[in-house]
Amino acid sequence: MSKMKKTTASNPDVTTTAVSDTRDLCHQYERHVVLDHIVPIDAAPARTCFEAISSSLRDKLAQQWLRTQQTYDRENPKRVYYLSMEFLIGRTLLNNITNLGVESDIAKSLRQNL
Repeated sequence: MSKMKKTTASNPDVTTTAVSDTRDLCHQYERHVVLDHIVPIDAAPARTCFEAISSSLRDKLAQQWLRTQQTYDRENPKRVYYLSMEFLIGRTLLNNITNLGVESDIAKSLRQNL
């Protein structure tokens, strides 16, 4: 991840870096609209804009994740792992079933097939 310093009068290069990042993100956005959706920028519907922004941010995050992984590989830091019940697949499945309101249908299907 690039290290960003506070913008100060004595540190003008930070402003240039921030502007460069903004321009790069705008370029990525336009590229995703045109190349992924084959739509002119000025005619892109809201959904296309949303997807292009999401893709642009994903691209930026992927680059940062790769740099982070390279740092981990190089420096071999200690890591702490945390497992939360909310992220277990069975729990997610149950939440999705509940949120969709299909508990009785699923229960009935399971009783018939087990």
